[in-house]
Amino acid sequence: MEDLFIEKIVPQRADASIYVKRLLLVLAFFLLVFLMLMLPSLASLWPLIFVGGGYAVYYVWTSMNLEHEYILVNEILDIDRIIAKRKRKRLIELTARDVEEAAPLSAEKLAHFRRASSLKLLDVSSRRPEAERYYLKCRHDGENMLIIMDYEERIFMGLRRYNPSAF
Repeated sequence: MEDLFIEKIVPQRADASIYVKRLLLVLAFFLLVFLMLMLPSLASLWPLIFVGGGYAVYYVWTSMNLEHEYILVNEILDIDRIIAKRKRKRLIELTARDVEEAAPLSAEKLAHFRRASSLKLLDVSSRRPEAERYYLKCRHDGENMLIIMDYEERIFMGLRRYNPSAF
């Protein structure tokens, strides 16, 4: 059997909570500027506060841009979160043999899984309505997990190669 390497980067769509956080961030910056202008004793610090506050707003704003990367190397699936294209965090690493079930995700199945309190939910999908989402039900580090991800045929075919009973 030859070695297998597949990767896919999935940008996550910003939902309403991201827009609310961004709005609150900008309002907080303007409140800081307003309070700063009300205190003339801090006039010598105004440039520092403007530049520092502006950079903080930029940094937090861009940190809300998330992507997920699926990497399949032979039978090992790694899922990473990429924050603003500058920081990477490994979310999970599992083998194809850890997967108990994999199938398309429907609203009914998602509601059923949310009621199952024993499952830890990890949503690494793009959250786009047109995206075809699948779930992987697996056991990882002693806990039952449900991973929701966008369908990538090459990754699922690669996983099926090492664990056909789960697919």
